[in-house]
Amino acid sequence: MTNIKIVKLVNGDDIVCAFPTEQLPEEHALLRISKPFQIKYIPQLTPQGFKDYVALVKWTAYTLSLIHISEPTRPY
Repeated sequence: MTNIKIVKLVNGDDIVCAFPTEQLPEEHALLRISKPFQIKYIPQLTPQGFKDYVALVKWTAYTLSLIHISEPTRPY
């Protein structure tokens, strides 16, 4: 059975992803995920009225927000 979760990131994005059974050791602050998709809410105003839908967009882990999440806090 696959463990699928919806996760809210510190930048406000929501992703849906699978958590592999093999994770990093507990002393690490990071988690392994697979098949991540960003959840996008798309509102539209049409001549017939308001309609909306939810889209799943392929999400990549190579963003500045991930670097920010994984870095320890530094005094400035």
